[in-house]
Amino acid sequence: MYVPKAFAVDDPGVAHDIIAACGLGVIAAVDGARPVVGYAPIALERTKGKLGAVSFHLAKGNRLAEVLAQGADVTISVMAENAYISPDWYVSADMVPTWNYVAAEIEGRARLLSAEELSRQVDAVSAVHEARLLPKTPWTSAKMSAKRRAGLLTMLSGFEVEIVRLTAKRKLSQNRSDEDVAALVRGLEARGDAASLAIAALMKRD
Repeated sequence: MYVPKAFAVDDPGVAHDIIAACGLGVIAAVDGARPVVGYAPIALERTKGKLGAVSFHLAKGNRLAEVLAQGADVTISVMAENAYISPDWYVSADMVPTWNYVAAEIEGRARLLSAEELSRQVDAVSAVHEARLLPKTPWTSAKMSAKRRAGLLTMLSGFEVEIVRLTAKRKLSQNRSDEDVAALVRGLEARGDAASLAIAALMKRD
């Protein structure tokens, strides 16, 4: 990921926060000379290794799962808040359209999880997201029959990636004047959709 200095995130803890907030990862590896991409919810372990680790699961029939099972190097991209920025919103003239966003990128090598580890990983992912639905009573796999759960687990491959490189970026118009940023915030708030409002809140300067 290209990260100009103005947008760089140097604190691994902030990068971890971005990953944890996103939930879904875009997972990429190389199959021979061909890139293979998949999508999966990811669970973050902040304290494992030097930079943390993430785990996820894929359907066994997914070609990406077959590639990762061989111990392939992997890149995982996560995108958090993001929204379009119209040049008409700036105070300054001669501006162009752009996109503001918060993202993180993970690099490491995939390790195939054991059946026991996969079972824990599946539960860990659901626990994270069910907790965000409180006060609803969280769903757990205990609500499934043992036979049904065991059958579904046989259809999955789980993986862990210990992070060897962690990059994060907050592109929030930090390179623009206070006047321009205030105008962009007004434009985003006037648009009013959830994504625009989320970026506007991050861009506001005290």
